[in-house]
Amino acid sequence: MAKLLRRVSCAAVAATALAFLASCVTYSIHPLYDGTNSVFEPGLVGTWTNDAAKESDRVTFAFEKADANSYKLTLSDFSYNPPEVDVFSVFLVKLNGRLFYDAEQTGVMANGKERFIRYMPSSHLIGRVSLAGDTLRYGPLDEGWLKEGFKSGKIKLAHEILDNKEDDVMLTVSTAELQKFVLEHADDDKAFGQSDALHRVK
Repeated sequence: MAKLLRRVSCAAVAATALAFLASCVTYSIHPLYDGTNSVFEPGLVGTWTNDAAKESDRVTFAFEKADANSYKLTLSDFSYNPPEVDVFSVFLVKLNGRLFYDAEQTGVMANGKERFIRYMPSSHLIGRVSLAGDTLRYGPLDEGWLKEGFKSGKIKLAHEILDNKEDDVMLTVSTAELQKFVLEHADDDKAFGQSDALHRVK
């Protein structure tokens, strides 16, 4: 399992590109895309990095075109020596003109070779994304915000709390319900954290 999945605290979401894999992200059994709303944005293809003052704080996101409208994302974390590298399958989803992402980790790189990982059940990472020229930002659906909403009764969304150290949230709603929910909260910065800007390097 990738160590990145547990590295960053919820409070740090807006301060690091590793928010993509922070412990405060939410997982979903069902995907956000339904075969009609996934889109391919050519401008996303390439390599992106954060503005890290130190090499050990640097991360790179390398997007390649994959099958259909999907991307292969290779995420490299330079705080490890050698860098830790994780691989994802990513879809961009356009709902009412807004862009979101749906990512599943598919593997890790070890000794220069990709080792595939299959999670059971499927674990979709959901978030919103903005792409403007050579600047990329994204924000995962925040687990802490959801838990507060579940506790207060303000959010009524089918889910399970996983029996692990972090008590992760696994959403079990249908794709249609998930789409409706993210659209209702698309402009809420508490629902979706925001990463620092990533800039294209090639």
